[in-house]
Amino acid sequence: MTRHLDGKLSFRPRPSWQLSVSPVYEREINPRQYVTTASGGRLDTYGSRYVLAFIDRTTLSTQVRLNYTFKPDLNLDVYVEPFAASGRYYDFGELLAARSRFLRAYGADGTTIETLADGSRIVRDGPDPIRSQSAAT
Repeated sequence: MTRHLDGKLSFRPRPSWQLSVSPVYEREINPRQYVTTASGGRLDTYGSRYVLAFIDRTTLSTQVRLNYTFKPDLNLDVYVEPFAASGRYYDFGELLAARSRFLRAYGADGTTIETLADGSRIVRDGPDPIRSQSAAT
């Protein structure tokens, strides 16, 4: 699901100056965002656990353009696009098989997921924790 809202405001105070501002708001929920790879997976996934999660991401950005015309064949154009983005992962799971769309959800099917005070998570498959091979989940 994606929601996108944008607009544009253009202002020309003099014939040689033009300022344009285009703010953008975007919110996206993606059900299959790659998070990390962990060891100890099934043979169907070649011994690795490919951890995926939903991500709820919000982005705010603004395109700003400033144009100044010195003479008809000489212009100065300045373009900037500052942005801020934040996101939240939830409903973690691992692929059941290579090239599959189906996930084994953590917190079910013999697994547990615990969120610690610092926001990090420990996932256990039975009594053993799942160890990440790259970025921490």
